[in-house]
This record gives sequence, structure tokens and C-alpha cells, in this order.
Amino acid sequence: MSIDGIWTGEMYGPYGWENSGAYVLEHGRILGGNNRHYSIGRYRVSDDIYTAEILVHYYGPPRTIFGEALEEFEIKVTGRLKE
Repeated sequence: MSIDGIWTGEMYGPYGWENSGAYVLEHGRILGGNNRHYSIGRYRVSDDIYTAEILVHYYGPPRTIFGEALEEFEIKVTGRLKE
């Protein structure tokens, strides 16, 4: 299953649902962000399992839904794809 394309990201955290920006997924690469950060990383799909490692870099005042306001951090995402 190919998931290449332009996607939006949303995460649920202490402030509720947050839109984390728009992301381009292409041949295992991720590039995207919003008005406060940019993200680069890699992803893979095996059967219906999606995994990604993404480096997030803030260029405005850092704010994160993960509790620490760091200028740069890495997140790992795992999920199951549905039709």
C-alpha cells in the first residue's frame, strides 16, 4: 500500500487536538511543518503497519504537546493503516 502524498498531522495532548501542519510523504521521506516548526524524517510501511522517525525543529518560540519546550526533538510514530 502506498501512502505517498500530502497529509495533515494532528495530535492529542494536554491542550486538546493540535494541528501539527502539512507533510509530504514520498518514497520513505517526510518533510513538512507549520508556522512554528519544520520536520524531516523517514517512514516505512510493512503490511498495514506504519512507522516513522521524525526530527522536529522549532524556529519560533518552542511549544510542544509533549511537555518540554525544546528547540529540537525526535518523535517516533507507529500506527495501523486502514483502507
